[in-house]
Amino acid sequence: MAKSVYINHSKSMNLKASTETPIFIVGVPRSGTTLLRLILTSHPDICIPPESTFFVDLEQKYSLLDNKQIQINEFIAELYDNKKFREWNINRFALQQRLENSNCLTYCDYVVLIYKFYLEQNKLSASIWGDKNPQYIYDTDLIFKYFPQARVIHIVRDVRAVYSSLNQIKINNLWKNYSSNFTINKVTSMWNKALDISDKYKNDSRFYLLKYEELVSEPQKQINYLCQWLNIKFDKQMLLFYQDNLEQKLVPEHRLEWHKNTLKPICIDQINSWQNKLNNTEIEVLEILNKNRLTQMDYELLKSFIRYRGWFKILWEDIFRKLTFFKNFNWKNKLQNLIPL
Repeated sequence: MAKSVYINHSKSMNLKASTETPIFIVGVPRSGTTLLRLILTSHPDICIPPESTFFVDLEQKYSLLDNKQIQINEFIAELYDNKKFREWNINRFALQQRLENSNCLTYCDYVVLIYKFYLEQNKLSASIWGDKNPQYIYDTDLIFKYFPQARVIHIVRDVRAVYSSLNQIKINNLWKNYSSNFTINKVTSMWNKALDISDKYKNDSRFYLLKYEELVSEPQKQINYLCQWLNIKFDKQMLLFYQDNLEQKLVPEHRLEWHKNTLKPICIDQINSWQNKLNNTEIEVLEILNKNRLTQMDYELLKSFIRYRGWFKILWEDIFRKLTFFKNFNWKNKLQNLIPL
């Protein structure tokens, strides 16, 4: 459980910031963010929709505009261009009417209204709204800029398990838009960058670091800790999240292909399944590249000594990446820019 130390942020508070106290679930892909969202949204006081990136995607364009400058039609059009947002199944006309009749003054007000509109339509009894989006770990500063009183939960999973899970999705062709860039180097970079951000906020009482392995190994204990931090009472329904998911379709149906486990109780078997799915070379490379961080996070290393094939694979991938760069580089245009004709 993350240690909490109170820090006064009032001096740096943005004047347009919200007084809302939403919950943001973040972490690299395949780290358990969906599981944690389902657990929390099964609490009677919490409502967290499926992930959508609209808050960050539209921020740059609309952040400096006030209510007189924001064109509702244009804003709604861009909002519904977001495929993941459409999965919230919010009536477009009803939302537009609510925005037009609202007293929203800033972009932040619009964002809050949208989340609360989802809450009203799906769980009227809830008083706390939230967001689940893995990539928002890299936007933590932005979250606190708009929501200084937000609670951010970073769920961390063993990088070897993360890579293995992403690799299985690729092998089974579960993501139509799967990025072939999820190489060992890419996953290593994502994982370490996320932990760098966690280090930055380790003494911030608004930030909570949760290990996936601990959540799965002792769910009731870890959920209790989390509830205490969120200042809410533990509810036994949180352990029955899979029932809510089955009945309410909390995970969009087409995403269940890679979230099948969210339809059944937490299973501890998933923790070390990567050991049977990765080959020795992959494990060696991941441990060579992430040894310090794995040790820091109390993950056990399987390879007690360096294997040369691991280093060879790292060296070969580096050479291959550079060769690919030179092959694809447009030398003709570059030379023309340097030496105008």
